[in-house]
Amino acid sequence: MPTAAINIMLNELRHLYPHLPKDARTLLGTPPRTSKSRTRDGGHYVHFGLKDVLDRVLRIHSQCDAVKLQIRVDGASLFKSSRAQLWPILGRLTNPKTATFLVEVFSGQTKPMNVSEYLQDLVDKMLDLQLHGYFNVGSGKRCVMHFECLVANAPARAFIRQMKKHSGYFSYKKCCMRDVYTFGRVTFPHSDCARISDDSFCSRLQEEHHIGVSPFEALPTDMVYSFPLDYMHLICLGVMKTLIKLWRS
Repeated sequence: MPTAAINIMLNELRHLYPHLPKDARTLLGTPPRTSKSRTRDGGHYVHFGLKDVLDRVLRIHSQCDAVKLQIRVDGASLFKSSRAQLWPILGRLTNPKTATFLVEVFSGQTKPMNVSEYLQDLVDKMLDLQLHGYFNVGSGKRCVMHFECLVANAPARAFIRQMKKHSGYFSYKKCCMRDVYTFGRVTFPHSDCARISDDSFCSRLQEEHHIGVSPFEALPTDMVYSFPLDYMHLICLGVMKTLIKLWRS
């Protein structure tokens, strides 16, 4: 609903509910200042950052001395008649617990082509927070920042980690193996395989697995276990959906 339409509705409702705000921006909690859009990588970026969220949360949880952060990345097509895409970067604190908030958003006719430009602002801020912490004004102490994980579906996770896509050879996730093309699809028939470690990933022990360098490699984080497999797409929309179709047929 457009902002102008909400303002008209609020103006009418205030006759019965005088406590309602006059403006839609107040009702929706729109911040007075928003980050400026920047043209980069064939699209538009708007970076909102982590500082405002941390300020607000730690003002309430003044005794918190460690903050745990989760990041979510995904892309979506906006319209069926257009190639326009939206790639938001979302954040969520698990300690102390918060609702999901917007960190950055990219819009363009394609997905972000350069992963370094897409993640530059986020990685720079996370690196600073992990190395130096965050000063909690309420307690007068410096909080430690822990990066828990990055949640994404298979294509987005491959893009962020700069590895082969899930449908290609050497696209393994947790164990080092070569895929086998069987019955028109890529399969993983072997079970006794060596696990990938953060060291083997960063040292490029299997060159075929990589297509570039992930910006997250600059952070003090595990490049394997900090990128969990996506339960919703793999189990709910993958295995269970296939089983339900088989049962119904």
